[in-house]
Amino acid sequence: MSITGSRGLVPLRGVLKGGGAAPYFLLFLNFMKIALSVAGFDPTSGAGVTADLRVFNREGVYGLSVVSAITAQNTRGVQFVQGVALEAFDRQLDVLLSDIRPDAIKTGILYDTQQIECLIHHINAHELKNLVIDPVIVSSSGMALVKGDNLSIVRDRLLPLATVVTPNIPEAQLLAGIDIHSRDDIYTAAQLIHNLAGGKCAVVITGGHMASHMPFGMAVDVLYDGEAFSEFESPMFDRKVHGTGCMFSAAVAANLAKGLRLYDAVDRAKAAITVAIREACFPGRGMGIACDCKERANQFDCKERANQFDCKERANQFDCKERANQFDCKERANQFDCKERANQFDCKERTDQFDCKERPDQSP
Repeated sequence: MSITGSRGLVPLRGVLKGGGAAPYFLLFLNFMKIALSVAGFDPTSGAGVTADLRVFNREGVYGLSVVSAITAQNTRGVQFVQGVALEAFDRQLDVLLSDIRPDAIKTGILYDTQQIECLIHHINAHELKNLVIDPVIVSSSGMALVKGDNLSIVRDRLLPLATVVTPNIPEAQLLAGIDIHSRDDIYTAAQLIHNLAGGKCAVVITGGHMASHMPFGMAVDVLYDGEAFSEFESPMFDRKVHGTGCMFSAAVAANLAKGLRLYDAVDRAKAAITVAIREACFPGRGMGIACDCKERANQFDCKERANQFDCKERANQFDCKERANQFDCKERANQFDCKERANQFDCKERTDQFDCKERPDQSP
C-alpha cells in the first residue's frame, strides 16, 4: 500500500504494521518543502549560501545550495571575488537537479553572463517555479560582485522567468534606469522594472536606504505585482547589518516553497528580517550579522532548537523523549535512568522501541 505526496509514492508497509521509524521518516521526506540557493560563499555566513541555508532552516524548509562565486571578506568588507568556473557551476546544477526538485529557488550573486545563461537553461529544462531574484551587484561595503555588465541579460532573460525580484534602492535604480529620491520614485521604479521584465515578474523594492525620507524614519518595502501596490513597514534600527537583502529574499523563497501567496510570503519575510536586524550579532570589528536566534529560540520546535544549541544546553531544555531522538547512545546512557539497558540494545532498537520511562520496567 502507498500514498501519493508531492514527491511521488511512499510505501506505507510498516507504518500501518508498526514497522519502525524509517517509514515515518520517508513519509516526512515526501511532504517536506525544499528551497535552493544559487549564490556566492561568504566566510562570515552573514550573506550568500550559508546565510540562505540558515534562513531556510528557520523557516522550516530543507535547503539546497549551489555556489556561484567565492569571496574573501569579513565584517569590514569584501576584499576579493572569484566566480566559480562555468563547468563547475553547470555540473553543480545538473547533478543536483537530476535528483532533487526544489519547490523554490533564490539567486544571489550570478557572476557573469555565462552563469546566467547556464541557470536559465536549467530553469527551463526542469520547469522550475517560484524563482526569487536578489539582483546582487555591489556589496554593502561598495565592492563590485559581478564581472562586467549583467543588467541587460538579467532584465531581459532572467526576470521574465521569475516570480519576484527583490532589489534594494541602488539596485532598483540600475534596473529601472532612474534615480530614486522619494516614495513616488519607488512606485515608478517598481512599475518600470515590472514592465521591462515583460510584465511577468513582481517587484519588491526594499526601502532601508530611503528610511530618512520616510515618516518617522520607517523602512518601507514596496511590492508591485502588476496590478496593485502594497507597503510593508518596519522600524529602522540605528546599526549597519550585513546580509539583510540575502536573508529577506531567502525568506520570501522559503515561504513561496511552502505554498504561501506572494503577499503573505513577503509579509512574513519582512517580519523575520526585522527581528533578525534587531537581534543582530557583532562577531567582528565591522558590520553586524543579522541573527534572530535568541528571540526565536523559544518559538521553534525541538528539532529546530536542536540545531542551535550544544548538547549540554539541549539536555536541560528538552524532556526525555525529545533527547532520546537527538543524542547518540553514549550521551543518552549518561543522561537517562536506563544505564542498565544501554548494553542490551543497539541504538536504533532502543530509540524505536522504548522511551525512557518504559525501558527500566521491561525485561531484557
